[in-house]
Amino acid sequence: HIIYGSGDQNFVYEQLSAIAPTLVLFNDPTELWFQGLFELSEIFELSEAESNRLAAAGETIAAACQPLQDAVGDDTVMRIQPLQGGLWVIGPGLMDNEHFLPYSLTSHLYYFCGLNAPENLVDFVGINSGAQMSQELIGDIQADHLFIDTFGGTDAYEEIIASPLWQAVPAVQKGQVYPIPNLFSGSYDMTLNAIEVVTSFVTQGSQ
Repeated sequence: HIIYGSGDQNFVYEQLSAIAPTLVLFNDPTELWFQGLFELSEIFELSEAESNRLAAAGETIAAACQPLQDAVGDDTVMRIQPLQGGLWVIGPGLMDNEHFLPYSLTSHLYYFCGLNAPENLVDFVGINSGAQMSQELIGDIQADHLFIDTFGGTDAYEEIIASPLWQAVPAVQKGQVYPIPNLFSGSYDMTLNAIEVVTSFVTQGSQ
């Protein structure tokens, strides 16, 4: 068995090592989630061609981010999910003050694509992956670009945009609001697809 992750892995190790020999690798949470594959490639002595494919994966992700970086520039971006009576603010995915959740699309947008979060996002969300916001606080959203998860249905979304406070949001005033489908980034292909989908919405304009 191979355990790849950060934090305390003792419990998992004890369970798996009772079944078969187990190796624990601790990843650096400030790097792309697949960077640990390079370490595995050395352990298993992969060929140069296989190692080059791993390097190319990171380069492809960086290349996918470039059009999004060009389109957004120094503007701030934020991702929310409408709820009945309010919304869920999706934070930067921090596990603590330095490390982020490697499978969070929002983390990828902020940390790998280099997009900027509103200054008050971490103040509101803290180090959590998200926090609920009441309708009364909608005017506090400071993002220049706003991604809205719509997989929860349209009723909550219609309720949010009907709020008079909605018009005070910079992204709304600039016409830079993008309803997006449910996107995950738990693998290389999923990460690449999610970044490309988000880029397509930004470059094609608000929906």
